[in-house]
Amino acid sequence: MTSKTTAPALPMPALEPVARPDCRVCHAAHRGRTAARVQQAAGRVRHYNEIIAAHPHTIDQGDDEGAKE
Repeated sequence: MTSKTTAPALPMPALEPVARPDCRVCHAAHRGRTAARVQQAAGRVRHYNEIIAAHPHTIDQGDDEGAKE
């Protein structure tokens, strides 16, 4: 009798927030997140994701007035 075994399903990781390329705060957090990933520091990766996700931005109106950084 042959028994098939399968690996348990692993939960999919949540999508990471995208850093805006024109924002210095997002850019710094993205660089930190990349370094943390290279160092396999999952807690620091989550920390930088939280910074990017929580950092406020206004809708781009085509001018720099009112843009938050």
